[in-house]
Amino acid sequence: MSGLKDIVIEEKERLEKLIIFYNQEILKYPKGYISKKMRNGNIYYYNSFREGKKVKSVYIGKVESPELKEFEKQIDKRKDLEKKLNTTKKNLKEAGKMLNG
Repeated sequence: MSGLKDIVIEEKERLEKLIIFYNQEILKYPKGYISKKMRNGNIYYYNSFREGKKVKSVYIGKVESPELKEFEKQIDKRKDLEKKLNTTKKNLKEAGKMLNG
């Protein structure tokens, strides 16, 4: 039975390292979400995020701007990493339960 326990311990260590990696990668991408506002018949896009209790908005660009397309890619990548992080945390919890019985 110790062989199986060793495998679970190795998996737990791997998952802990993966969580650290995902957290570091997430910090490389912008926080928040893309919001759009209409002003004088034109649509403008902003990065909206929380800073303390306030929601801040930083201008990104208009509909067809390359900045908007790049920002969308970055937000999508961050969301993908966050999903992977959550899955990894769940797997780590399960590995812990297996070890503790």
